[in-house]
Amino acid sequence: MLGLLDKRLPIDMILTDLCCDPFFGGRDRNHRFEADLVETDEAYVLTANVPGAEKEAIEVSLDSGILTVTYNLHEEKETHNDVILKERCMGYFSRSFRIGEDVDAESISASLKNGILTVTANKSEQAKPKKIEIA
Repeated sequence: MLGLLDKRLPIDMILTDLCCDPFFGGRDRNHRFEADLVETDEAYVLTANVPGAEKEAIEVSLDSGILTVTYNLHEEKETHNDVILKERCMGYFSRSFRIGEDVDAESISASLKNGILTVTANKSEQAKPKKIEIA
């Protein structure tokens, strides 16, 4: 049986090593994940891709107007040694987003469905736009 390195072409080994090297823009142990952040009149809504993460492994926090999402994906136990290709990222993922201090911290909600995390941070009443009637 050939080992993992013997089954890949030399160029594949070089490209994989370069793609994983943080110097070349690859992911290191502190991975980032893709996210969208939208501001409405009522709230900030963060939608993030967190594939493979269980809701128990995700932590969402707000501190001084910075919303932080972290989670950890653990390496699966391999049942055999003949892995030909391994591209999935495992480890610690974290992102922080400045959303301002006009958030009602008690109203923040989060949901996870099909690998998509949605966090809604409602703005405080003082921060919401108001229409002023002219007398």
